[in-house]
Amino acid sequence: MKNIIYCFIFWCIHSLFFTVKTFAQHSDPSPEQLSEFKELTLRRVNDLTNYIKQIGDKSLPERPRLKSIQLAMSLFDTVYYNANGKKITRMPTVQVSRKDGSVENIPIRQYFNNLFKLPHFPKIEISSYDVSYCSDFEKGMDGNYHATAFYYQSFKGYDQKGKVSYESKDRKAIEVTEKPNAKGKFTISFGNISVIETTALSPN
Repeated sequence: MKNIIYCFIFWCIHSLFFTVKTFAQHSDPSPEQLSEFKELTLRRVNDLTNYIKQIGDKSLPERPRLKSIQLAMSLFDTVYYNANGKKITRMPTVQVSRKDGSVENIPIRQYFNNLFKLPHFPKIEISSYDVSYCSDFEKGMDGNYHATAFYYQSFKGYDQKGKVSYESKDRKAIEVTEKPNAKGKFTISFGNISVIETTALSPN
């Protein structure tokens, strides 16, 4: 009987310790941390735009361009959990503006692969302009913190004669999620990218 009581007490203490430890690992970030998350988000947005530029640069060897695809994908969250806690994989999407003014949603990996090939233009130039911005992080129903980052992207497609045949400028919004990982540290990852505004420019 005593052994049963001792086991029960040990189990209670162990459960309490585990609960406290888990709570500590998943405690809410401080205002200072949330401010740091915004700064980190902007740095990662800058990384993403640089990767996109390298992926589309056909003057570079294939190897660093393929590496840029891997690095860009590492910024996105492809693992989600449903209401039952089941792990599922879902690919974020990116909206792409077309010449006819339409917008299409493409899985992010397919977007990078298309950008790598892009047979319509012998040469393309992708660059960022203006200043990126990140909204404040707010706690969502899932217990994680969410924000939206905005960045500006310029696209130029050249024809066989080296002249610009298509040019556009997009203002894009990217979903940002901050959540604790298995080690209790907070991580930032990207989700869907949408086009807020696009301007097609006439070639010179």
